[in-house]
Amino acid sequence: MKNITIIISTFILTTAIGLIGFYWRRNGRQTQLKSLETDWIKFESAVAIGNIETINSYGLKLVYNVNLKINQLKIMSDTINLLIEAHPQLEELKLAILNKKLHYGRQLQW
Repeated sequence: MKNITIIISTFILTTAIGLIGFYWRRNGRQTQLKSLETDWIKFESAVAIGNIETINSYGLKLVYNVNLKINQLKIMSDTINLLIEAHPQLEELKLAILNKKLHYGRQLQW
């Protein structure tokens, strides 16, 4: 009788941990989806003004957003390539954009 109790409690515990992780991930993706449009507008306005710190911070937020579209990534890449020579502090953002492009361009093995 003791073995069945251990098996059932282990099953319940692992199921609960899995459901909590699923909810947490889904909630994070929904939050990113809600903030994508406002972050994009702030990034574009920072580019128009020329505020490098804001470009860097919102650019990194956008690159790590899972809902970023390929055409938005291309626009970001073109913008950063124009600014990188005058502002070397954008190097981290440039590398993050490159990694995201490689991620989008990968071929799935299945």
